[in-house]
Amino acid sequence: MEFKNILVPTDGSEYTKSAIKAAVDFAKTVGGKITALYVLDQTMISNMPMDAAVRNVYDALAAEGKEAVDVVRKLADEAGVPVEISVKEGSPVKVILEESSKYDMIIMGTLGRTGMSKLLMGSVAERVVRHPRRGTDLIGKTVADVMTAAPIVVEVPGSRNNAINLMVRNGLTGLPVVRSSDGSLIGVVSRRDIFRNFEEDQLSLIMKKGCITISSDAPVEEAAKIFSEKRIHRLPVVEGTSLVGIVTPTDLLRLVKDMKTKLVAEDIIRTICVTAYEEEPLSYTVAAMRISDVTAVPVLDAHGKLTGILTDRDLFSDQMKDPETLRSLGLDIGDYAGYRNVLPLFYSVSEEYFDDRKVKDFMVSEPHTVFKKTNVSEVAKIMLNNDFGQIPVRGTKDELVGMIYDVDVLCAIAGNSDD
Repeated sequence: MEFKNILVPTDGSEYTKSAIKAAVDFAKTVGGKITALYVLDQTMISNMPMDAAVRNVYDALAAEGKEAVDVVRKLADEAGVPVEISVKEGSPVKVILEESSKYDMIIMGTLGRTGMSKLLMGSVAERVVRHPRRGTDLIGKTVADVMTAAPIVVEVPGSRNNAINLMVRNGLTGLPVVRSSDGSLIGVVSRRDIFRNFEEDQLSLIMKKGCITISSDAPVEEAAKIFSEKRIHRLPVVEGTSLVGIVTPTDLLRLVKDMKTKLVAEDIIRTICVTAYEEEPLSYTVAAMRISDVTAVPVLDAHGKLTGILTDRDLFSDQMKDPETLRSLGLDIGDYAGYRNVLPLFYSVSEEYFDDRKVKDFMVSEPHTVFKKTNVSEVAKIMLNNDFGQIPVRGTKDELVGMIYDVDVLCAIAGNSDD
């Protein structure tokens, strides 16, 4: 998809300058042109009599608008990017939405003047994004805008069970690990790390050390690129050695669902699809999932038709009916149901449970799927609404064509799809 005709709303505040620079740089890269738009907010003075004082306010806003678009013009001219100027009157949100239909992309800041609600660019940006008529790409949005601040952590020295119990109580599947003496980040631990090393009790020997991190002022595109390329599911946000937040693919899916993109499901299939046969022994499928390092597999019948999906969560639902099993592991069973989301990979160390059970006994039948031409923003919406981490993709004859994961959807932000 080409994004060569770019609208850049500005209110002249310092906070919009990063978005303007991003727009100019982007337009230069793609050979596009930009239009600088300033909206003189008439809602501020529409109910006032047009006396000398109000005329002065109006003139001041008009002068401010000229200065605001001149900043865009100057940066564009210096970069050799074609630029047009547009100064209009009315409600900023309404005018921006009306103008948006003429452009391929809107690039606007998410912060504006503190304390001036009518001119707050962040408020305008939020209302434009939420408007149902059009998705908007907000280049200039940072990790700080989407991260969870002050995340729940587990400390070392600590044990495997400390981490498991924290995950269960808080509905999490992974945690940052910090040093108890000074609170500095030293790694991350996920449920999969724990059950790959279930015989180990010391958390320091289970966790991933030297984890990838990101700063709070990094653009969301950088976070999306890390997720989609490294295929990880939690990214600690740090300032120096201090942990200040965490960002996950789900945080970025919320942006994708509102994006205007021409990417469709088949454009972002990026992994070989491991499948299972509904009549095969579960012990075989579990081994294949572990070797392939996947947490879900589409299930086919003898004719190659998609009949179900098997995820690591499904494998836990029947396996741990006896709470005594959890107690024997030294786990707090106060929230027994919560263990279903945290302990699904326990099957990797309890294969004697499988006996002669088959895949069809555990799979979810008639799974939710998406057509290969489904827009990626719609895929993101389906994943968010159903708490899916993955979804099968079907073709024109309802045949399975692949599987896409939450990190694949983030290609819409990162711009690293294969198309």
